Amino acid sequence: MRFGVPSAQPVERPGEMRLTILGAFRSPSGIGEGARLAAEAFATLGFTVGLLDATSLLQLPSHGPLLAEHPRFAVGDIGGPLIVHLNPPHFELALYRLGLSGRSRPLIAVWAWELTKLPRGWRRAFRIPHEIWVPSRFVASALHASGCTTPVRVVPHPVLSSSQPAPRERQSRRPGLRVLNCFAYDSSFDRKNPLAAIAAFRRAFGARQDVELIVKTQGPRSEPFEQALLTAVSGADNVRVIDGTIPRAEQQWLVRSADVTISLHRAEGFGLSLAEAMASGQPVIATAWSGNLDFMTDESACLVPADLVVTQARDPVYSGIQSVWAEPRIDAAVVWLERLTDPVLRRRIGEAAHARAVAALGLSRFKGAIAGSCRIPAAG
Repeated sequence: MRFGVPSAQPVERPGEMRLTILGAFRSPSGIGEGARLAAEAFATLGFTVGLLDATSLLQLPSHGPLLAEHPRFAVGDIGGPLIVHLNPPHFELALYRLGLSGRSRPLIAVWAWELTKLPRGWRRAFRIPHEIWVPSRFVASALHASGCTTPVRVVPHPVLSSSQPAPRERQSRRPGLRVLNCFAYDSSFDRKNPLAAIAAFRRAFGARQDVELIVKTQGPRSEPFEQALLTAVSGADNVRVIDGTIPRAEQQWLVRSADVTISLHRAEGFGLSLAEAMASGQPVIATAWSGNLDFMTDESACLVPADLVVTQARDPVYSGIQSVWAEPRIDAAVVWLERLTDPVLRRRIGEAAHARAVAALGLSRFKGAIAGSCRIPAAG
């Protein structure tokens, strides 16, 4: 579908510390969380932030309030640069329905994607914004590979903003541990690959009762994927599935209550749940490929080697895209799970993870990433 959103036109650099963010603020999705994190970070930097919520407009799943109250938040369009945290075609549709464009103001698109190639329909949207922000070099490469000539800027999600609790000392469970795997069905079951995480845990620990795997799921699901998950955990008393959307604070608590987070994903545009776990000071077992490598190193994460294979996803959003993604080596994940029963090793990697998160995902990094933009006034 084509929308009549005009191309961006040259505008002068704004001088006032105000801007408007359009996004799915009430959506529990990663796109929604990205908009929330950006709003909080800009407010912390001294901007007055107008919030335009597109959740109902786009008929997206909704949960919870717009955002926690903040003296620098205002509901609605308050002018200034317009930053849109929506992927095409929602990006174009929301602008069209709200009568917004980059004709008289700076317009920045914030997009995230998980494969090496973009959907063909995204290319029509390249002309609309003045600038495109992406959370990782992986996404930037996908845009460039698809012929995007609009300026692309890598702006990591500011996970360590004022809303992120400081790391705390975890209770020691020697030699056991609690492992967490989080995914949303509507973020592609095949891409998130929870079955591999479950298989690795069961292979590492069998029926041991001093360890636990929590699989946190949310989002609308189809019967084949739900049945596959239930089959994978069948007979495992030390594996617990928690389904449903929970408030943001409860999700943060769930992450912080774990000793280890595991994600044997096949591809990530960024990996918000992994970043949040590292920010909380815990070791993360993750596939050594795609967007998460922007903030993960061999010293700060438990990286699992993988083989690149042709993408085979049942999610319609990937239909017709010829790409590759990773097939993580489960045996390597098993070794990490066994090693992380050692609380001393967990503490050492967790401290390195937090330090890396501060450097790569903190407010200073966010401020530096946006500083060169000619579309945003300089933060104080």
